[in-house]
Amino acid sequence: AMRWSDLDLTDGMISGGEMNILSFGINWWLNPFVNANINYRRITLDRFDTSGDSTGMMFRVTVLLE
Repeated sequence: AMRWSDLDLTDGMISGGEMNILSFGINWWLNPFVNANINYRRITLDRFDTSGDSTGMMFRVTVLLE
């Protein structure tokens, strides 16, 4: 899976800047009750003429109980 998000954080008197998030992920169903996925995200924030970057990796296992 892939996702691109573009978020304007400015509202009225609040100057929050602009944030962009690029996400890549893989989902795998081991069986009908167990799911594993891994996601990578790259986040950029532009605010007050300053920009910053952040990256992250997340791994999750979901077990469905009846």
